[in-house]
Amino acid sequence: MKRILCYGDSNTWGYEAGTGRRLAEDVRWTGVMQSDLGPGYTVIEDGLNGRTTAYDLGWKSVANGMDALGFTLVSQAPIDLAIVMLGTNDLNVQGALGFYKGLTALVRTIKNAQTVYNPSDRIFSDPEHPEILLISPVALGKGISEMESMVRDKYEDSLQFPYWTERVASELGVGVMHAGQFASVSQTDCVHIDPEGHRRLGHAVADRVRQILG
Repeated sequence: MKRILCYGDSNTWGYEAGTGRRLAEDVRWTGVMQSDLGPGYTVIEDGLNGRTTAYDLGWKSVANGMDALGFTLVSQAPIDLAIVMLGTNDLNVQGALGFYKGLTALVRTIKNAQTVYNPSDRIFSDPEHPEILLISPVALGKGISEMESMVRDKYEDSLQFPYWTERVASELGVGVMHAGQFASVSQTDCVHIDPEGHRRLGHAVADRVRQILG
């Protein structure tokens, strides 16, 4: 059984634009991926609305992705593959360059996951580091500038997600793909992936998982 951790924000949680409700399990990209992969894989969803890579948000005390990562790596061990799709909420506080720095810190923590575990406790210590796949987030919709949103002026920054994600992947030797090649945001809020995007992204990530894990 291969265990896959999906660590992300509202676009992993399955936020539905316009309602704020959660999309059904079989609609979310993680659920689509699970269906494609079948019973030989366990997909672990860990999506949190508002989550950043490594920054605090004053209005959301649990948003810092680094704060929760250590607990997640231990509680969900063993992990064969960690998929990270974060960055949109970083635009609230740090912009595109801050996203690069935060994602770098996050990936380094996963690569050094054994330092999070107690190495003398075989229940929690995993002898092999998990594979890592980075997914650059979808860009914001152009209409975001006309909306009451905390990222209303961040459209141009969001276009840099693929570049900075590729850079982190190259520097740290991990896998990469781009959500924007398969999905786009809903025009309702210009932030969240629409159901068709979830479907296409889920199928694409499942294909990539098979390549990585066999």
